[in-house]
Amino acid sequence: MPGANVPLSVTLRCCGQGCWCNRDITSANNLSKPILQMGNPMGITSTLVPAGALQGRAIGALIMTGFGAIWMISGAYALRLLSWEIWLVIAVLTGLLCLMAWQRLQRARQIASTCAAVPQSQSIQDRRRRFGMVMAFEWVPILLTAVVLGRIGHPELILPAIAVIVGMHFIPLAKLFNVSLYYWTGGSFVLIAVVSFAIGHQVLRQAITGLGCGLSLWLTSAVLLLRRG
Repeated sequence: MPGANVPLSVTLRCCGQGCWCNRDITSANNLSKPILQMGNPMGITSTLVPAGALQGRAIGALIMTGFGAIWMISGAYALRLLSWEIWLVIAVLTGLLCLMAWQRLQRARQIASTCAAVPQSQSIQDRRRRFGMVMAFEWVPILLTAVVLGRIGHPELILPAIAVIVGMHFIPLAKLFNVSLYYWTGGSFVLIAVVSFAIGHQVLRQAITGLGCGLSLWLTSAVLLLRRG
């Protein structure tokens, strides 16, 4: 019946400050206009796909994939295992994850392109500012730790120490981006570093740190990219 409150299933695309229907549903009281307020009017069932969240997830996965490859290379180098076969495996796995992340990023941009231009909200600006602070509090200690440990004659401790710092920086990121997975990533880094510190063999210490941290980042990237939405 015209005008009846018929339950509808609508996929909404969200980009910052509003959600837009991904199809014309004029048959139901012309609800194809932007829906700026969340809710469930007229029994509509919505599946929210935030473009910003998809884009952030893809960029994060790209970054972690790249750094994961660097950690893997450092671990393999410590074991003198950087043969062409190992290089090929690292390249293939890195390429696959990067391809998945790129596809996610393109999808997020397509969703965002359907949204009207809206001014950047204060919350987004604040989040970017806090992200910059987290990055500063990661890289400054890393540089200082590398210099200090090198000066006092313990370069073999640099890699595990960096793993602790990188792991700790995931804790504020988890809260900032509301990604609980980052808590596990950060915890795994710290655990790997603790195990590495306890190992007296220098080569084995470097290998465990590099391979363990690289695998942790790759797994985090894969989980982010395989999540639905």
